[in-house]
Amino acid sequence: MRFGRFELSVDTAELRKDGLRLKLSGQAVQVLEMLVASPGKLVTREELQQKLWPGANYGDPEHGLNAAVNKLRETLGDSASEPTCIETLPGRGYRFIFPLEPAGTSPEPEHPQPALPPWWKRKTTIAIAACVAIAASFYPWVAPSIKRLRRLSELQKLTVVPLTSLGGIVGSPSFSPDGSQVAFLWH
Repeated sequence: MRFGRFELSVDTAELRKDGLRLKLSGQAVQVLEMLVASPGKLVTREELQQKLWPGANYGDPEHGLNAAVNKLRETLGDSASEPTCIETLPGRGYRFIFPLEPAGTSPEPEHPQPALPPWWKRKTTIAIAACVAIAASFYPWVAPSIKRLRRLSELQKLTVVPLTSLGGIVGSPSFSPDGSQVAFLWH
């Protein structure tokens, strides 16, 4: 049976949305099968519990049924407060309220659209890429400054040694190209 974008195959107990198979547990599919089998009619909680847990002497069928219906609603994108597929009749049961179509009435999409990532993933990815691009574009201007700062900190570690002579004159001091030695005239 087809309803909206969903198709339920009772033979294979599979639920598909836009042709893509959805993960749904056996109990949730069984609940959906029972509801779809009687569209617009009340299916009592007792009927569902007997179908899902016949002669249950263990566990909690109430909790299990609630969990199966909640999982089913989550998969269908339905809400208990504003139902579009499954209506709750408090204390009594559930009713399937979405109009059903025979399975072959609307064609399945040939190529289902891939799901886009949530908006925040796209924006975060774009923001990170922009930051990397900006940092890379500023690196050529920043790198020489960083090198100069390193050299300056190395120069601050140097000790000053006065150039003196024993009676001679020292003049024209100059540094070697790598800055590790000093050359001067002494007469």
